Amino acid sequence: MSCLHPNLQLAFLFDEKLSSFAHEISEEHVDELRKKVQSQEIKSEKLKLEQGQLSKENSGLCIQNKKLAEEASYAKELTSVVVVGVKNLVGEMIILFSVKCKV
Repeated sequence: MSCLHPNLQLAFLFDEKLSSFAHEISEEHVDELRKKVQSQEIKSEKLKLEQGQLSKENSGLCIQNKKLAEEASYAKELTSVVVVGVKNLVGEMIILFSVKCKV
């Protein structure tokens, strides 16, 4: 390089420094991107865990909902039986009172 013109030597030196600086910036950028990717991976894992927990909770709620629906159906049937029984009792009471009133 010593036989080159000083301006040309300066240009080569500048080019080397610029390449080195670009490499440093590139490495910093790569590191920054790696950190962002790691952060996104951590968030993704957290979301997967949360999704799993919510899925389990949803399954439990579906089972509970089914049980409650069965209980509601049973209560409705029981209410229907009670209503029929009360109607029959009222009918018998009417007959008894009408017979008692005739006597």
